[in-house]
Amino acid sequence: MTDKSVKKKQFIIETAREVFAKNGYKTVTMKDIVDACEISRGGLYLYFENVEQVFLAVLEAEQKKSDETVTGALPRIDSQLKLLLLFLKVLKKEIIHGDKSLMMAIYEYCAVKRGETEHTVVQSQFDNGVTFLQRVIVDGNKSGEFLSADPQKDAKQIMYIMEGLKILSRTGKVTSSDVDDAIVNAVRSFVPSDSGSTDTL
Repeated sequence: MTDKSVKKKQFIIETAREVFAKNGYKTVTMKDIVDACEISRGGLYLYFENVEQVFLAVLEAEQKKSDETVTGALPRIDSQLKLLLLFLKVLKKEIIHGDKSLMMAIYEYCAVKRGETEHTVVQSQFDNGVTFLQRVIVDGNKSGEFLSADPQKDAKQIMYIMEGLKILSRTGKVTSSDVDDAIVNAVRSFVPSDSGSTDTL
């Protein structure tokens, strides 16, 4: 694929993301994406065969961006506590700016695909979050920063809370303070109180 083709495909993905964030997944058509991109149908079909392919490309790009936010900061992070807080800030951003997120589109996609796969997009994101957090907590235990008796349980607890806040942010009102309070409660069981863990949320 030439540089021009790569850039055009990236443009389609970025523009389609806005379409999915605004309209969800179920009602979006290839025509919606064509219109938003202001390209021909052939120009879109050159890269994607259907809406699902476009959506999955959008999700892949989103995941890559989130991963880069965390991994890009790793050289500057000198503690597991800071790494934990960075990861939680990424999740918090999605909750607070829920109107710009893909959350509703993702849930709609999972509803449409229910029964076709045992491992949904939401479940994959949840599992990846648990795996990452568990590793951070285990390493934090080793460095003496954390005191977790069950890193997997603590990791799941955090992800359950954050997932619940994501849903609530689209069906009710969730403030930045609400998210901070939830995070404090989630990490209180394994982060020593004298660590100043919540000062930089």
